[in-house]
Amino acid sequence: MIQGVPSGDLAPFRGNQMKNRIIAAAFGALALIGLASSAQALPVSDPSMLLSWKGLYGSMSVGGGQYAYDDGSKHDLSGLVLEIGGGYRHQFMNGWVIGAELGGTLPLASGKEHQTYPIYDNNGNLTSGIETDTYHWRLGPQGFAGLTIGYAFGSLLVEGLAGGTFGTLANRYEYDYSTLYSSSWGQSDASMVGSYFGGRVNWAVTDSWTAGLTYKHVSADTTGYSGPGYHSTNRITGDTLSASVAYRF
Repeated sequence: MIQGVPSGDLAPFRGNQMKNRIIAAAFGALALIGLASSAQALPVSDPSMLLSWKGLYGSMSVGGGQYAYDDGSKHDLSGLVLEIGGGYRHQFMNGWVIGAELGGTLPLASGKEHQTYPIYDNNGNLTSGIETDTYHWRLGPQGFAGLTIGYAFGSLLVEGLAGGTFGTLANRYEYDYSTLYSSSWGQSDASMVGSYFGGRVNWAVTDSWTAGLTYKHVSADTTGYSGPGYHSTNRITGDTLSASVAYRF
């Protein structure tokens, strides 16, 4: 018995209470039905709802690069950068994604400089001749391997990357001694070993195909043969920006 209410008057109160419960249950059932209908209406291929970034993938990219070669003086190299690679990603339930990647880069980057010097004879006297030296640096094929970590926002994956890189740097030089002497030329190749870091934004276009934008900063030491028992060590740094397409297996 509710205090102050006669027992005979409780029937309408209990009836209203039961009616409210029935109405609440009905609204709850309608809400569940609506959610179930919405879930069934979603296409299975909707990457923003059902996409997982876990698995193997292969990628191709094209972009541009700007490099600086330091051998005591700074020399600029620039050009197209082509890359092919692949890797594996593992996605956790909380949205974090880790992975490993490897591949090869063909940087069509080069630079050329001309330097002129007066020519002296064997007695140290200045002649009318001019020595013109031409240096042409060109990056060779590069390999890379590294790790990635990122976070998935449904169909968007933002990740950072870091790893090691190796390759070659070619230096072709030409010496033109005007009309006093004959011209000569030569080429020396230097090996490159270094590291890279950067970031990538990936967007799932379909369940299998993704598009991306990648930035990398490369820093490497170059070691080349310069004479009997002597090797020169110089440094090259660069920044690349490329667009990519990838297929997820």
